[in-house]
Amino acid sequence: MNKMFWILLAAAAACLVYFSGCSAVLVKPNDSDDSGGGELAEQQTDADYPVTVAGTEIDAFPRRLVTLTPSMTEIVCEVSADGGGVAHAGRITGRGDYCDYPPEVLPLPTAGSGALPDIAKLSRIAPDAVLTSAPMSAKDEMLLLQNGVKVIYIPAPTDFSGLRDLYRDVGTVLFGKALGVTRGDAAFQPLQELSANPHGYTIGSFLYVTEDMLFAGAGTLEDAVLTAYGVNAGGVTGGYSRLLGNPERGVFTPDGSAVQEPDFILLNNKYSIDDLRTDKYYSQLTAVVKGKVIRLNGALFESPSGRLAEIEKTIKIYIN
Repeated sequence: MNKMFWILLAAAAACLVYFSGCSAVLVKPNDSDDSGGGELAEQQTDADYPVTVAGTEIDAFPRRLVTLTPSMTEIVCEVSADGGGVAHAGRITGRGDYCDYPPEVLPLPTAGSGALPDIAKLSRIAPDAVLTSAPMSAKDEMLLLQNGVKVIYIPAPTDFSGLRDLYRDVGTVLFGKALGVTRGDAAFQPLQELSANPHGYTIGSFLYVTEDMLFAGAGTLEDAVLTAYGVNAGGVTGGYSRLLGNPERGVFTPDGSAVQEPDFILLNNKYSIDDLRTDKYYSQLTAVVKGKVIRLNGALFESPSGRLAEIEKTIKIYIN
């Protein structure tokens, strides 16, 4: 009896060693499993599919989703919101390590990030699809595809129209071709209204200083959002640029375009006004000398979602 026990135990250990070196195999729950989806799952059928989003065909209604980037998690919840506008997790059954909003997603298991997904954890969660705004390696994507998991990569938007399209794409993933765009537009509507500055808050001209002490120029999401409240002094150039300068010419962009003195500096809250005062070029700006600096939550631009509305609240505090 004891001899047979040890033989069986050794065989089991050998199997464990063998299979631990193999690719993870995702075992999906039975279709009748109601662990994810709730009322949303009941509203949709495969008749609303197939749809193609960001080059990926979704041939059936996805009942279990993992969102690996913060903005994707938040927008899925917004588009899934009930009639009262209350965001909820909907069909999300797993989240990225940095996805911590809304609070409803916190109890969900984490599975790495878009760039570094945790394949072992994803194998346990067994989603129908993974949504990310960060590119995944070809190796990880292929492993997931081989196990029947769609990888939907929608790049982070760089302007306001791109953000609207992101909402529509997420709506299409969740609700299919019939309702997807409508639901996406409905969730995006509050941001659309804010872009018209309905409360009339004005800060004059500004320069937004973001990561790595670069300023946001024309064609950036920061420019698209913040120009609702004033004129972007950095709009003389496109993209993100480093401020240069000399005593004779003042400050200018790398292409030689002069930067007019802004009324305010809008600053990524990763930095403080002391960082500007010790910078060779920003310290020359009158707004920095006079302390006319408004610190904004830079994460709202890095992972854009409906929380961009918080920008207006911050500006209101400073101008009142």
